[in-house]
Amino acid sequence: MSSGLHAQGDDTRYVSDKLTITVRTGPSSTHQILRTISSGTPVRVLEAGTDGYARIRTPGGAEGWALDRFLVSEPIAKDRLAETEKLLEKLTQANHRLRVENEELNQSRAGAEQQLSQRDMESQRLQEELSRLRDLSARPAELESTNQSLGEQLTALKRENTLLEESHRALREQIDHIWFISGAGVLLAGIIIGLLLTRLRLRRRSNWDSF
Repeated sequence: MSSGLHAQGDDTRYVSDKLTITVRTGPSSTHQILRTISSGTPVRVLEAGTDGYARIRTPGGAEGWALDRFLVSEPIAKDRLAETEKLLEKLTQANHRLRVENEELNQSRAGAEQQLSQRDMESQRLQEELSRLRDLSARPAELESTNQSLGEQLTALKRENTLLEESHRALREQIDHIWFISGAGVLLAGIIIGLLLTRLRLRRRSNWDSF
């Protein structure tokens, strides 16, 4: 609250936290009342007067004198409270908006992280597929080498089989030859024995005839 003015100027003041104050034609209580203004009304201080009065101008353009002690440099508590409430409402709205934006950003980040995780899994799958394809691309040479080795083994087995067949055939020929010789020998032995028996019979007969 201002107690007095010592210099002229175009200074903004507010009617203090009172119901109403009077605006007079001069700087004393004996001057005529021009109008009354309510608390919280902003007025322009045009001139400092005497006896605690100041010349003011109202928002409507009327000029007059009012007691300086009812003029304060800041808005009254009610107006400050209203301004504070407006500011609080704006801050609340801004905070709500920031919360919504933050939630949207969190959802976007979660979506991005999920996409990143999916891409990591896809990348790992592709790496595994690439490794498998590389293994498959390397296997033909391995298979060719294996096939060649198996072919060589098969050729050796066929050769051994041929040798075994030849040995078996030669063995059967030997056995057949042995059986042939054995049969011929038995036949020849039978003929010889038959001849010997015949001669013995003839010799015995001739001996019997000599008696």
